[in-house]
Order: sequence, then structure tokens, then C-alpha cells
Amino acid sequence: MITLASAYPTGTLLQNNKTGGVYFVEDGVKRPIVSAEIMKVNWPNKKISAISPEALAKYPSAPPVKFRDGELITSPGSNKAVFVVSNGLRRPIVSGEAFEKLGYGWKRIIYTTDDAVNIHPLGEPVTAVPAAEGAQVASL
Repeated sequence: MITLASAYPTGTLLQNNKTGGVYFVEDGVKRPIVSAEIMKVNWPNKKISAISPEALAKYPSAPPVKFRDGELITSPGSNKAVFVVSNGLRRPIVSGEAFEKLGYGWKRIIYTTDDAVNIHPLGEPVTAVPAAEGAQVASL
């Protein structure tokens, strides 16, 4: 039997046709998407369907969608800090030198909104520490 709770078992993007807000709905639960960048990174090819506020209100709410682990993010309010998302946390990379020693590329950084960065709780800083024979490893 198909019910509201089983709606969209593989997930879909629904947009409130009055406010423009976009939600990821999966298994009958809606999760807001607080920035276009989160949507583009997580679902680059998924189409958005418009829906009335009344129809959208029938789905229970859950916390906002976050960036996936491994994404590099920053925002205007981050004071030039770059974070790597790890276990849902935003972990600041301590320096440009550490960033490069960890093998990250500057072009991979996603510039997004302060709200999109701040939905990820702050985690421990990420550093590059010397390993045996001069190799570099992440301090995670």
C-alpha cells in the first residue's frame, strides 16, 4: 500500500510555488535546502517540481540538507576560512599550506551562503602533519 509516508522513496525536489523554497522529499519527509549550491552539488541533474504550500505542508519536516562529506566550503562570513565537511561537521583547514599538503585543489572550493556553511556544526581543525619519510597525512 502506498501512503504519504512512502511518497518519493528515491527522493525528489519540490518547490513551494508561493515562496520559492526548495525541499528534498524522501520517504514522505521534507528537508529544506538552504542554498542553491547544496542542491547543485547533491543533485546536479534532478528536476524540481512545483507544489502548493498546502500540499507541501502535508509532509513532516526534518533538519536541512547538508553538503556531502568531503566537500570544501566557504562563505562571505567565514573570514576567508575554508572548511572540509566531515561526518556532517565543518572542519576548518588551518592554513593554505595545510590545504595544499592535503592534496586539495583551490578550484574545488564551493562558495556558498553563511546559512549553508553554518548548518554544519563546527568541528576540530584539520592540519597537515608530517608522516614517516616526508609524506603528509591529514590530522582528522
